[in-house]
Amino acid sequence: MLSLDKSGPIAEKQFTGTGFAVDPAGVMVTYRNVANPWEEDTVVEVLAAQQMEPVFTKFVAYQPGRTNPIPVTFIAASDAADLALLRYVPAGPAPKNLPLAVESPAAGSEVILMGHPAGLWALVAQSGRAFIAELEEAKDTEFWSVAAKLVARGAVVPLASRGIVAKVTHANIVYDAETTSGGSGGPVLDPAGQVVAVNFGILPEFGGSNLVVPVPAVRALLQRAGLR
Repeated sequence: MLSLDKSGPIAEKQFTGTGFAVDPAGVMVTYRNVANPWEEDTVVEVLAAQQMEPVFTKFVAYQPGRTNPIPVTFIAASDAADLALLRYVPAGPAPKNLPLAVESPAAGSEVILMGHPAGLWALVAQSGRAFIAELEEAKDTEFWSVAAKLVARGAVVPLASRGIVAKVTHANIVYDAETTSGGSGGPVLDPAGQVVAVNFGILPEFGGSNLVVPVPAVRALLQRAGLR
């Protein structure tokens, strides 16, 4: 049981998402709920009603090719779209910034989605039988410990899936590249490698359609934050 007199355990929840660098000053774009994970969380709503407040105990990003996590901090979130901006200070080579397209993709366009669907455990599944056996032998499946081992092995690498844009509106784009939770915040790229949208939602009842925020909303948030 939780306790307000600090005698009970800490209510802790781990979460994962995807983000990508867009500015050499250390700015990352991601899904709004990655930056504010307690939004629309019914468990948090119950705790908040008891005068409890959610806080980050650890907030880091993992970059392919790096063995140490990068601390990130919140910059801004959009009120009009499911987007947020994070700031990071890389201690070493900075991540490659992805160029933003000028316009949204047209219906029928081919796109590539990059991200980490299913988060940490998908990375474990991809790491091979020997790594899983190592975890079982050590009886060490704690979230941060497993993450550190994956990073040390260079196993934090995004997955790519290809899709076709089905519908475009000013607010959302519907497309069929495969993904799931954990892939939210991932960049949707055109064949030239430009970001045309940001992944944010899945329709679990209909696997053929997922939702993304078009790139003009990304540009608008960067401009509002004084970063463009």
